[in-house]
Amino acid sequence: HHSLLVPADVPVQRLLVSAFPAPGAAGGGIQFEVWCRYYCPNVRDQLVAKGTLPLSRLCAMVTMQHREELGIQTFNLPLVPRTDSSEEFQLHSSGLLDVRVRYQRSLKTPAAPTAQAVSLSIQIHRAAGLQAAARAVAQKNPSVQYYAGVGVNAYVSVHVSFLPEAETHTTPAVSRSFCPEFQHHLQVPCNLIIRKSSGETSSLGELLQSANIIFSVYHQSTKSATETLAARTSRDYLLGTVTIPTRDLLRRRSGIMGWYPVTISKDSTPSQRSNIMQTIVGGLELSITFAHQDDRERVLEAAKLLGWNSEESCGDSGDDSDQREENAEPVIISISAPRVWLPVHCVLLAG
Repeated sequence: HHSLLVPADVPVQRLLVSAFPAPGAAGGGIQFEVWCRYYCPNVRDQLVAKGTLPLSRLCAMVTMQHREELGIQTFNLPLVPRTDSSEEFQLHSSGLLDVRVRYQRSLKTPAAPTAQAVSLSIQIHRAAGLQAAARAVAQKNPSVQYYAGVGVNAYVSVHVSFLPEAETHTTPAVSRSFCPEFQHHLQVPCNLIIRKSSGETSSLGELLQSANIIFSVYHQSTKSATETLAARTSRDYLLGTVTIPTRDLLRRRSGIMGWYPVTISKDSTPSQRSNIMQTIVGGLELSITFAHQDDRERVLEAAKLLGWNSEESCGDSGDDSDQREENAEPVIISISAPRVWLPVHCVLLAG
């Protein structure tokens, strides 16, 4: 397939004549060559015949296609053989070459700003401590009790809050582990300018300021391993979720990275878990950045063209590190570990 992108006022015939000149031949044309591979006495390729598709035939196709009379045509091109004594070709034909040509034209409009997009690069490294999540789910779903002892079949689904549900991504499942290693990377394309069905236009920067990326950790049922995503998530057991605000993508050039708490779902939360710390049932290590180095500036620039003030919403984003005010009040954090689970093989010494 050969495509030509030209202004609408330029005749296609003029381009064909300039692209396929034939010195010494009237009218010019597209040259076709037939080669033959020989294996004796040595391996070699040799030109055996030539054929020419006259340019007048192509120009006629263009004219007729403008009148919607013809779109596809087959040409029988006579092949002129090459003599063995010289590089010259004989005048008589030694066969025919069937060439089928389809000509089609379409009007291509300039790329609008809405067609420009950037990609969010999301890496899901690993999870830890999912036994607590499995035990919490097993209190209401006895079928998970077995996996709460040997390890869950964990996978993670990823959904950006302002994108349709159909654009949800999932990692492969890691079987029988409370600390699964996913090492899964995905890229989520996002338009710089989003036009909603209501006609409202929003910039990606404005959406990222208030949006979230939801990571849902599931235990995969053995019956749903080959099902579609929608059917699988309805059958599998939700262990917990991680909600990451995307506004830090605009504030930090280094993006978002680190460990984040896996919070048990409300449906699986026992009544006695009133403290927010008691709803944390694991951790998920993530990295979220823009796919390319200049994508963040493109997002902010496109948002500025729509009148969104990124400086007022994001603050000063010139520094990669987390800047703390010099006069910030100290914070006291208390950590208590009422219970610890250790594998038996780590506690008992060998012998």
